[in-house]
Amino acid sequence: MASGTIAECLFFPEETKSERDPGPNFIKFQNYIKNAKSSLDICVYTITDNRISKVLIDLHKKGVKVRVITDDEKADDLGSDVQEFIKAGIPVKVDRSPFFMHHKFVVIDNSILLNGSFNWTKGACFNNRENIMVTNDPAFVKPFDKEFEKLWVMF
Repeated sequence: MASGTIAECLFFPEETKSERDPGPNFIKFQNYIKNAKSSLDICVYTITDNRISKVLIDLHKKGVKVRVITDDEKADDLGSDVQEFIKAGIPVKVDRSPFFMHHKFVVIDNSILLNGSFNWTKGACFNNRENIMVTNDPAFVKPFDKEFEKLWVMF
């Protein structure tokens, strides 16, 4: 990633309707994740998009510390990739609550935040009106980092 200030908004769906030809915003989203050097702290309601999950598993295998927090009700849904993460050795925690763990953010290398309405699903990519805000501003990154750590201990 380029050094300097990151302040970017990504919107979905894009004009593309093909997994083989993802739009520029999905490519940017995936590149932020792919460029993680040391850690990915992921807190999302659900993950069912195998294109994203494959990247997470590959990074874990390369030594990037990947941790996932997700909603207990969504973790066992048809298409959920949570069991694949567990099989790959990625630590996963679920909320075990009657309420939704409805966050949708990732903190990359404790320095970049991706946050918004975007669930990590193909529906979010191709159908729903979704957004991701990307920043490296510590005023935003640090509180999300702190929230992740709080939830990690809680669950």
